[in-house]
Amino acid sequence: MQRIRRFTLAGTLTLVGALSIVGVTAFVLSRTAPAWWEPVDVESPATARRADDLERAVGHQLTLVRDPAESLLPVESWRSDDWTTSIQAEDANAWLNTNLRDWLASDPKLPNWPELVDSLRVRFGDGLIQVGVMVERGDRARYLSATIRPHVDVDGSLWLEATSVSIGRLGIPAAVMLDRAGDGLAELVPPELEPQTRSMLRLFRGAEPVPHPVIRLGDGRQVRLLEIVPRNGKLVVTCRTEVDDSDQASRDD
Repeated sequence: MQRIRRFTLAGTLTLVGALSIVGVTAFVLSRTAPAWWEPVDVESPATARRADDLERAVGHQLTLVRDPAESLLPVESWRSDDWTTSIQAEDANAWLNTNLRDWLASDPKLPNWPELVDSLRVRFGDGLIQVGVMVERGDRARYLSATIRPHVDVDGSLWLEATSVSIGRLGIPAAVMLDRAGDGLAELVPPELEPQTRSMLRLFRGAEPVPHPVIRLGDGRQVRLLEIVPRNGKLVVTCRTEVDDSDQASRDD
């Protein structure tokens, strides 16, 4: 879970850093929210319930005790059959804007949530994930968003290349934006998060993948991501629960 916290915060700082560097060139359009940006009422009890329900549902799916795969041979390490779940964008946005800050704050190894970040949004559809951040600078709001096409390769690696980046409603070539963000990174992020943020930039450029997209559960199991498909307002995720390979390696030694 600590890796997820760092990954989330590094991604947000990358977006904020890119906005800070080139946002001045698009003053008017940068103050206009992307067309897909939906409002989230963070004061609503319904939003809080939606966020809490999502957190519990994800935790349940990750830790659920599953039967062994039907095709499992006696000589093979334990694994489950593939299983699929989905996350609605409305639920994800509720969680991102109500629970995420406290979730990050619960890890003392991470810095505080950047004060200039006001809100986050995601949208799922047509094989693409759109992710955006609104930054408050004085009395001015700025919007930065990226469109990401996720896919899991045949070797199991997860690719998250950005196909486009926008300031408000002004599209900018992703490579240009990400290169500029990288050039000024040392001035924009805490030193302890710079390695993770540079890794996030490489992911967005398509220069490298997430090589082993797994979540280790701490009980000798891990959940491996097999497929991720954004469609119709949902993120459809296929996974497999299996023996934690690091735990298995330590026992073999």
